[in-house]
Amino acid sequence: MTYIDTEYWNAISKMSNVKYYIFYRIFSLNDDVFIKFIDRAYELLIENGYSHKAASSFIDVSPLLFENKAISKSLHNFEHKYFELRNTLPEILSVNEAMILMTQEKMLNDLQKDELFKMLQDDWYSFIIDIYEEAYLDIQQIPAEIQ
Repeated sequence: MTYIDTEYWNAISKMSNVKYYIFYRIFSLNDDVFIKFIDRAYELLIENGYSHKAASSFIDVSPLLFENKAISKSLHNFEHKYFELRNTLPEILSVNEAMILMTQEKMLNDLQKDELFKMLQDDWYSFIIDIYEEAYLDIQQIPAEIQ
């Protein structure tokens, strides 16, 4: 999620039908609040016992996997930037593809791979969506003058 400017996430949220409402809300955040959301989601994953690398990997790859159709559909609207954005936001169609990408990029060890794999499984979607919802709600409670 941290690979591109929020202006593109904002555009993706407006242009396509995202599968999960929480991603619509996250993709719509401005820069400062988006960073606070990422930080809070990371903290919550760590608090739930995940390693730093697994948590970071999940935050980077989860929208690519969970919202791959919305992202792919939207990228065609950025014709002048399509190839640059496609390289930054690769099309991830399966958990295995997500695992390969994060293993290569983050050099995950076996324990971190197991943690990430567990988080990316279908039955974990509700847990992870809950984590993202909690992070989103937490950042909404930060007074505006601090944001």
